[in-house]
Amino acid sequence: MWLRTTVAVIALAAILSCGALIDGVKEFPGPWALVPVGATMLFILSAANRQADPGTAGRLPAPNRLLATAPFVSLGAMAYSLYLWHWPLLIFWLSYTGRPRVNFLEGAIVLLLSGVLAWITLNYVENPLRYRGTAKAPRVTPAVPLRARLRRPTITLGSIVGLLGVALTATSFTWREHVTVQRANGKELAALSTVDYPGAGALINGAKVRKLPMRPTVLEARDDLPVTTTDGCISDFDNSDVVNCSFGDKEATRTIALAGGSHAEHWITALDALGQLHHFKVVTYMKMGCPLTTETSPLVMGDNRPYPGCRVWNERVMPKLIADHPDFVFTTSTRPWNIKPGDVMPATYIGIWQTLSDNNIPIPCHA
Repeated sequence: MWLRTTVAVIALAAILSCGALIDGVKEFPGPWALVPVGATMLFILSAANRQADPGTAGRLPAPNRLLATAPFVSLGAMAYSLYLWHWPLLIFWLSYTGRPRVNFLEGAIVLLLSGVLAWITLNYVENPLRYRGTAKAPRVTPAVPLRARLRRPTITLGSIVGLLGVALTATSFTWREHVTVQRANGKELAALSTVDYPGAGALINGAKVRKLPMRPTVLEARDDLPVTTTDGCISDFDNSDVVNCSFGDKEATRTIALAGGSHAEHWITALDALGQLHHFKVVTYMKMGCPLTTETSPLVMGDNRPYPGCRVWNERVMPKLIADHPDFVFTTSTRPWNIKPGDVMPATYIGIWQTLSDNNIPIPCHA
């Protein structure tokens, strides 16, 4: 009997320790799944064939007797419902709080609610479906047409439960992606390891690119906007006013003007960080879809609609740039072709550069 008891204690300890010693997210499915499975098999075998063993006198080992008591039997009866309920409750709570894990109190509340819902599910869904129509004595059941059988409440309820299961399974995958996207933010993306995500280092320094999920994801990219857009620091298509915002080291004496459309705007994140690091201020002069140009009849890139607001904005922004006289103007030097792939340097940029140069304002352009 002592051997059975020892095996049962070791097996039960192995099962209980899995949650603390094995990282289920990383290790399952995988070889580590053999630990709880093997421990469960040992626990079952520790009480097997005890009637044929004269040393047991038909008794269960102590750990097995503990789990055979009424509270544990009741818990085991609703184990599957408990398993089904605790996971969505936990995930929805983590999504609501935005935290990666729950504390002791929150975990206890999730388990308590799961237990209540599991008990309700067991007694009002599982057992009625399982034992409905159980006959007390054998009897001949008359043949029932298929149409009549389909109208039975049990069949209807079972079909509803099945459909709900399919819907919940499909929804879980969508919800998981939604949670992943919602938790992602600028700070998280900025903190990604440069070893795992080398970015431009893959082109400049030949850094190895590992096979990892793309970051930002396609869904994350929708909200991966520069601060100038979220803070209203760029004039939209219907606004021709010159809007200025300051970034970088706002107390610095050196100033870089970032001017142009969205092709210039995407540099603000890098220039803001560099400005804080090297102590220069970045002031924005930007309008959506509108580069610095002398074009008299500008068009909207993509559909070639007339864009008179771009000309009005240029007529306003150039005098302001000259009056503000930044140390540098950072702007674009190329523009995508409308008729074929690739970029081109528009001749209408040259007049802008010449005007800035005549006023002793250097122009570090980018493609």
